[in-house]
Amino acid sequence: MHPAGKVRLMLRVVDETVSNTEHDAGAGVVGAGGPNLDELSRLAAREMIAVALEAERRAWLDAHAEVTDAAGKRLVVGNGYLPERTITTGAGQVEVKAPRVADKRPEDEREPFSSTILPRYMRKSPKVTGVCPGHLPVAALPRAALRGRDRRLPVGRRGCRR
Repeated sequence: MHPAGKVRLMLRVVDETVSNTEHDAGAGVVGAGGPNLDELSRLAAREMIAVALEAERRAWLDAHAEVTDAAGKRLVVGNGYLPERTITTGAGQVEVKAPRVADKRPEDEREPFSSTILPRYMRKSPKVTGVCPGHLPVAALPRAALRGRDRRLPVGRRGCRR
């Protein structure tokens, strides 16, 4: 049993001979002859991002715990998750759900919750964007850089693999 408000995420790598019913419902199971390294990296990244986002929300809620109404109920509370979205990280494309916070104070007193880890419209990690900017077309690469190299670059029309 976990304390209220605490989420325990866990990734297990199992042999495919073990049935999924033998595992906890909240555990991620990787099987089918063993995970490849890329798949394992993406799953681990997803778990780490989820834990970090949940910790960030918990810290925000704890910082606003004293904000209550006349009946003593909290006015700043967790409010589920935004729809799942795919972001590009160094580990590849990862599906994440950003947590939401409901601020029930009067409109002039509200502070919007915005994750510093996963800003609202972020689709690529800043490190990935720095290495592979989406606005650099292949035609912009100097021909000297392509001499002696394979001309089939791993890039698309906009400059990066999608």
